[in-house]
Amino acid sequence: MTYEFDLVAEGGELRFVERGFERVRFLLSEFQPASRVTLEGEPPTRIRVCADGQPVTIAPGLLAEVEELAGTTLRFEMRT
Repeated sequence: MTYEFDLVAEGGELRFVERGFERVRFLLSEFQPASRVTLEGEPPTRIRVCADGQPVTIAPGLLAEVEELAGTTLRFEMRT
């Protein structure tokens, strides 16, 4: 079973430093676990995650690390 959710930038847009998104993709793939992680919008304003298993929210520690790499606060939105 898979489910999707978005991590939406509260500050307008995502501001990754060099290779920051690759690190986010790795973290979400390993610890969520996600089968697909993409950026949405131009400039990107959300991270779309397709995760495996039963629908769950993102762990607070993992979210904090992703926010640090994204350079902004993120809001969790489950996709239906």
